[in-house]
Amino acid sequence: MHSGLLQAFDAVIRESLCTITNVAITDQMWTQASLPISEGGLGIHSIEKLALPAFLASAYSIATLASETADFHPDEKWDEPLIAEAVEMLRVEAQDDLSSQARLRGVRTKENGAWLEALPAASFGNLLTDSALRIAVGLRLGAAIITPHRCICGDWVDARGYHGLSCKKSRGRKPRHSSLNAVCKRAFASAGIETELEPVGLCRTNGQRPVTLAPWERGRMLTWDVTCVCTVALSHIVATSERAGAAAAKAEQDKVTKYQNITPDYLFSALGFETLGPNGPEGSRLLTEVGRRVRQETGEARAPEYLRQRISIEIQRGNAASVQGTAPPGANLDQLFSVLRPPEAVFC
Repeated sequence: MHSGLLQAFDAVIRESLCTITNVAITDQMWTQASLPISEGGLGIHSIEKLALPAFLASAYSIATLASETADFHPDEKWDEPLIAEAVEMLRVEAQDDLSSQARLRGVRTKENGAWLEALPAASFGNLLTDSALRIAVGLRLGAAIITPHRCICGDWVDARGYHGLSCKKSRGRKPRHSSLNAVCKRAFASAGIETELEPVGLCRTNGQRPVTLAPWERGRMLTWDVTCVCTVALSHIVATSERAGAAAAKAEQDKVTKYQNITPDYLFSALGFETLGPNGPEGSRLLTEVGRRVRQETGEARAPEYLRQRISIEIQRGNAASVQGTAPPGANLDQLFSVLRPPEAVFC
């Protein structure tokens, strides 16, 4: 097929993506968006770049010829060289921007892209609002998602909205924490283990952590604490630009240190999440075990995957609330976000 026609098809897909998500997508962002979800993209493949791999795969799928070809590999991914080239290009373009480096490392993790693989059904609790979807896509691609303004804390919020993900005064922080805890509690319930708020005297610090009502391991109850830290916060940016998940791992270590004096009759687990990256190692292990027990209790083979997706969706909701939560009380959010809206289509 003529390259000009392929480019025209790509332009239509790109424009449709801009319209649906309400995000202005640059050439660099389109390159990332066209990558597989596992590589930090949106899984919206470029027709132009897929043309040659598709032709090669089709040619080699002919059984008669394939049987005569010594080097034939039916499961070979013909577009891998193009994907690797695009990933390297994005890496080079981000080499002078630590936040972009941290973002690109974070979004390539399995946990961060889980929300893109979930069935967007309201009955499952997986449906994002239009604004949450726009912010989720914008944060993943590093796009402008908000009009620059002064945060309620006094600091400046740039167009990418990163400040709201870590600002302690953002009104979205508490709902994000509560929703993640609620998902965990429901997962435990699905595994046949009910929970309640911690009893008095469990720990020297004042907290409201959930505790299992039945023994979790070696006859001891389990209590946990959820934390969601910003991948691109100034306190984490150096570490996360070098290693995906560094902020979540550090947050879990801090939680373990904080609750080291917890009553020995209880087990403590820290569940660390990142706004633009993976789960922490301890949180990942706990969620894997919870998912396994839900699968065993319910017979649902994909229970661990569904739990991972739901956690990812709640993080996206929390991110959206945190970004929007930087606006002063009474601010017109429609006006704050309107500058990014594409012009309405005119149909003749």
